[in-house]
Amino acid sequence: MAVLACVAVSAITALVVVAVPVTVAARQLGSHRYLGPLSGLEGPVSAVAFSQDGETLATATTTGKIQLWDATSGESLSASDPDVPSRFDGGGQVSSLAFSPDGESLVAGVGGTGGPVRVWTVETGETRTLGNTAASAATGPSAAFVGTGGDRLAVATTDGVRILEVAGGREVGRLASPDAEVVGLAVSRDGSVLAAGRGNGTIQLWNVRSGRPTATLRGHIDTVPAVAFSPDGRTLASGGADGTTRLWSLPAGTQAAMLTGHNQQVRSLAFSPDGATLASAGPDSPIRLWDVGGRRALAVLSGHRAGAAAVAFSPDGRTLASGGVDATTWLSDVSELPS
Repeated sequence: MAVLACVAVSAITALVVVAVPVTVAARQLGSHRYLGPLSGLEGPVSAVAFSQDGETLATATTTGKIQLWDATSGESLSASDPDVPSRFDGGGQVSSLAFSPDGESLVAGVGGTGGPVRVWTVETGETRTLGNTAASAATGPSAAFVGTGGDRLAVATTDGVRILEVAGGREVGRLASPDAEVVGLAVSRDGSVLAAGRGNGTIQLWNVRSGRPTATLRGHIDTVPAVAFSPDGRTLASGGADGTTRLWSLPAGTQAAMLTGHNQQVRSLAFSPDGATLASAGPDSPIRLWDVGGRRALAVLSGHRAGAAAVAFSPDGRTLASGGVDATTWLSDVSELPS
């Protein structure tokens, strides 16, 4: 286990943490099996998400095209039942996708001017646009469900994060970020903590219930578009435009490790359901898989001709979906990683 030198400075509203990290470099660690790419995608893939039961995979492209797939066969849902809607129009570049806990709704955060959040009823294809959210420059996930109830959404905006009711779009909370724009966000599984990667290279943590900031994490030297909580909420991973992935111990907010190997920015992160493995992806280099506890590299997934902008584990942890800038989505069998 690496020993880190850290300095923590308390503040009235937040904890500021500065760490001297130990670097772990990724390397090629043998072969693994690919289940093959999904066909028929319309442009570079910007987001991927599994339904809670693992049966459906959603993909989105930079052109705003969203498609639903059978996660087992790799076929479009409408291939087996033409009456089932499988294609939606996001109306702009989609920066994030998320299924509701019950699998009945799909939420897309749409980047660019206006930054709307769109919600589809999966069974009927009915769509709604939530709230009048301010424009967001988010390049990472810009919308996420809060807690397990599926009734609230956290949405990145120019001035922070807004909490919206899914049913009517009413704003029920606001987390202010006056000193930096939010470019990516994540919510802990229990819905109690929200992390926002920001344009000034910091990560802001808030208590969702009180709306108060609890820590400011410093270490990246550029924008932080990717953040992800481990399933148990005790580790936060962050990916920056500086090409590094960092692990933070919570609730202290101390940096536990810095993982390197990406050529440029890290745009997407995903923990396996057991929290043991972390996947990191960037548009300029192959996907990396990391042993979280050992702080070491496990494998490099090089199926995409170029890099990847999105990764997601299936609920059983056996499959990793990755969306590439080469307009492909790969389903990789990660059930047996190198030891």
